[in-house]
Amino acid sequence: MMKRKRKKTANKVGNKTFGRFLFYGLMLVIGMTIVGGAGCILFRPYRITLDLGDGSAPVTKIYTVNAGKLDLGIPKRSGYRFTGWTGSNGGEPQTDISVGNGMLGNLSYTANWSTNLDVTCQDWIVDKDGNLIRDITDEVDSFLEEGGSSKEYTVQKRTIQVKAGTVVSASKWGEDTDYKAYSDKYMFVGASKDVTVKEDGVRLYRFFNPILDVNYAVDGENATNNTDIAFFDLYVDGELIDEGAYDFCGAIPYGSEYKVVLKNVNPLFEYDSTKEIAGKMSDSRGVAVARFTTREGNCKVTCEDWAIDAAGNKIKNITAEVDKYLFDGKSKKEYPVLKRTVLFEKGDVVSGELWGNDNSKGAYSGGYVYVASSNEVPVDEKGATVYRYFYPMLDVNGILNDESLKNTSKVAKFSVYVDGEPVAENAADFFEGVPCGAEYTIKNIETEAGFELMQDKYSGVMGETGNYIELKFRSKK
Repeated sequence: MMKRKRKKTANKVGNKTFGRFLFYGLMLVIGMTIVGGAGCILFRPYRITLDLGDGSAPVTKIYTVNAGKLDLGIPKRSGYRFTGWTGSNGGEPQTDISVGNGMLGNLSYTANWSTNLDVTCQDWIVDKDGNLIRDITDEVDSFLEEGGSSKEYTVQKRTIQVKAGTVVSASKWGEDTDYKAYSDKYMFVGASKDVTVKEDGVRLYRFFNPILDVNYAVDGENATNNTDIAFFDLYVDGELIDEGAYDFCGAIPYGSEYKVVLKNVNPLFEYDSTKEIAGKMSDSRGVAVARFTTREGNCKVTCEDWAIDAAGNKIKNITAEVDKYLFDGKSKKEYPVLKRTVLFEKGDVVSGELWGNDNSKGAYSGGYVYVASSNEVPVDEKGATVYRYFYPMLDVNGILNDESLKNTSKVAKFSVYVDGEPVAENAADFFEGVPCGAEYTIKNIETEAGFELMQDKYSGVMGETGNYIELKFRSKK
């Protein structure tokens, strides 16, 4: 009995061992089949057929699943714009197609084209030589989108499509040179040349300069009326670009050197002239601030304006006339009326120039022109009086057939002598300061064809208020 049980147990053990070998063998076969099949899939070559749609023969490329990502790319065709691939990706053109990254099977694609060509306009900061410095297209569009334009300009589509042969201009996107037309940091200054479109992808450019903003501050506070404080000349790369300004907010080329030179500072304020207002334009808005302090003291200094003769003798006090002219807003330079008596500290050195030294016509008066100031004087307990000196104006014009002429350019030329010395020759107009009491003569009057002079010579003596002379002509019969 015991022997039969051992035999039966041995048979069971043998059957289990055979089963295990059979199972493992089957698994091995299946695994090898899978690996073999996978290997065939991974390394099997597939075809990509590309029809470029331009009449040329299709191009075939080979790929495998494990070859990695393969971009079809963007083909080029003269006179056409590529709109995308269709085929194995579907009927909707797509420009960004990649294959071989886990894809199976042969693939085919066809390039699609349009005769409408892309033209794009970009906005760039430029230097004084017109070199492109930085693309500010997105900044400009963002400013317009936020409604910041002073002209209510809106964002325009940057890329348009046109037919070949169309002439396009960057001015289509705007050419307004006003402040804040397109940005509060940059101002439009020009554009690239017009282009006749022949190929896709044409680029046009609008050129911008960063803005320089010149401001005043008094006692640490921003000024609200610059004309009451001072005027200045602005130089860029050594060239005077704005003379006698009291405000500036304009375009300066990237990289250019700027310098603000103050003048005609109101004597009520002090400015440290040792601190230069200068800098180099960056690729964005720049701010230059002239800082003033209110003058303090207890010694009175008064400035008077006088008409003088050739020797510098004071002839007539014209202070009230000058102040009325300025008060009425007639100054050609927009100069305001200045306080005539100002408190200075003892020991300060003062000149009449502190009240302005502009010798241009119409700066302070219509009948007088500034010529000089008294010498600098030290201030003591009694204060001081300083002077500005003016010449009255001699105005020479013409009259033809009883009709007044602004000048004689089409009628005659003449010469002007003052105290025997020529001050203008072959002139058609004369409006200049001449010292009080000086003798003037208008002679050498040469008429143009068709006119005749009714008087050969005009002369006189300059008075305190100036002289107005009309040379008389008539047409020849």
